[in-house]
Amino acid sequence: MKSKPKFVVCETAVSAGHGEQHGNMVTFEQGVQQMMIDPTLDEALTFVTRLAGEMKSEVDKDALVGDFWMSMREQLPAEPLVYAAAMYVDAKIVFADRPKRSTYGRLVTEPTLEELDEAFSKQSERNYRLLLPESDKLRQECDSIITENDAFQKYIIDERDQIMTSCIRKCMSSEDGQSANSVVVVVGADHFEGIKKCYKDVFGASEVEAKVPELLECKDVSSVDSPGLRLAIALRMLGLRCSPDLIDDIMRSLEKDVAGLDNAEKEKFELNSEAFGSTRMLLALVDDREVFDATVAGLGKSDFWEKLAKFRNMRPKYGGSGMDEANINELRLASMVGF
Repeated sequence: MKSKPKFVVCETAVSAGHGEQHGNMVTFEQGVQQMMIDPTLDEALTFVTRLAGEMKSEVDKDALVGDFWMSMREQLPAEPLVYAAAMYVDAKIVFADRPKRSTYGRLVTEPTLEELDEAFSKQSERNYRLLLPESDKLRQECDSIITENDAFQKYIIDERDQIMTSCIRKCMSSEDGQSANSVVVVVGADHFEGIKKCYKDVFGASEVEAKVPELLECKDVSSVDSPGLRLAIALRMLGLRCSPDLIDDIMRSLEKDVAGLDNAEKEKFELNSEAFGSTRMLLALVDDREVFDATVAGLGKSDFWEKLAKFRNMRPKYGGSGMDEANINELRLASMVGF
């Protein structure tokens, strides 16, 4: 608020309408106009507009030390604080990311089934490594197992870093964005280093700009092979990395795709959602035998690796086509471990 930027470039959108398209902008004036028409039309926008309006009403004091701002800081999460502060200084709030539907849809449709399975495998293995003592080398190596070719890393992190960097550059190069402190960028910790790296890569900027239209596109889930299995694997994988609230948001974004599955694919989705959400299948996703044994047996080995071989072989990575009705009960009962 002290620097009074012209643009506040955000990873998250003010509201559902703001987040419908990459590069959408919203201002305090637009929020007020919408409130005058119908304050219930976009309740999230109305809420932050009212916050900013209350701050603007404290004309006799610095808003940063005002009672209302201090109360907001104690009660509200970061996002509405950012939006209200931006509106207070009459900045344009820019949605820099791509719509959620495109991000999650690309994770489902772009990689091969084998690549999707491999990405889930690495996420599961990483989580089990994190259960080990901090001094264990297997835990210390947990981040190094996720490569730049990993499907989660590519479609959920790297592509969005490039898209948001493109948006930042456009704001910086605009007439209003060229003065000092004219652009403020607000993104999550997962994107900070990637965006910084992209922005510093001046020579690669034109290549990134050329790719952005393609990165914003998403195929119809029904147009790819095994959509039910793909949706099940992708959603369960996201569940290993995302908060429950975000998972609910992801499900809302993809609910039309799930509802649009034919009966055979819907059954595939339901069976594999259950299977890939089970502890036994999460262990069957761990391909590193040393990590598996450290997780299950601590010291020494168990026979559980062999017991899970059948389910491991159902994975696309090993030529399988996922869980079916004939084997789901066996997975539910495969709980005995011998030492």
